[in-house]
Amino acid sequence: MKHRPVKGQIKLPDEPALIRGLVTIYIVGIVGHLVPIGLSVMLWLTPFVLLISGIMVLIPLRKTQPLTFWLWCGGVVAITFLVEVIGVTTGAVFGPYEYGSTLGPGIWGVPLLICWNWLFIILGAIGISQRIRHPVLFAMLVGTLVVLFDFTLEPVAIKLDYWEWHLANIAPQNYFAWFAIAFVAAIGYRGLKLVMDSRIPRSYFAIQLLFFLVLRLFL
Repeated sequence: MKHRPVKGQIKLPDEPALIRGLVTIYIVGIVGHLVPIGLSVMLWLTPFVLLISGIMVLIPLRKTQPLTFWLWCGGVVAITFLVEVIGVTTGAVFGPYEYGSTLGPGIWGVPLLICWNWLFIILGAIGISQRIRHPVLFAMLVGTLVVLFDFTLEPVAIKLDYWEWHLANIAPQNYFAWFAIAFVAAIGYRGLKLVMDSRIPRSYFAIQLLFFLVLRLFL
């Protein structure tokens, strides 16, 4: 028996449609960033794109994940925000830096959307790595993928005023901090025995990575 749609019910897009949507958004973003006339518009749109893209990633997970998954997500956002506040205030976590205006409004010098995006970078790396059974090896791969993402991102982030370093070179501790944060988040994920059957988090990780790689090469 086929289920008739409830009158007035909004039908959300399925996972393949969401992935195609993300690919389209970031292709437009690449073109817009590389065409001088579009760059200012792309910078203004950046916070909205990050917010909407994250929501698109979460849509397929809304009915498949337990409460512990959402608590873990909230924990990642809260902990990365706290770490970022300490980092901006003291320079002791990532090295001395400050955020620019591109990522939108924030609290105590930290854009709120940076913690939102932390969640999806880590979630995507987990999606890629979750077939590894050994918890430490799993967490190490997650940390390594997140560091690879940051290494690709850094020159672009500086050019686009995501953030600015107070040193001539990026402090090596920045990469150790990224690894450590992702490692701890992955250990927590595995400790809660969470599993994702969705392709969209790892697809989003790959899409963002390719986006920043292209901009790093051509911007």
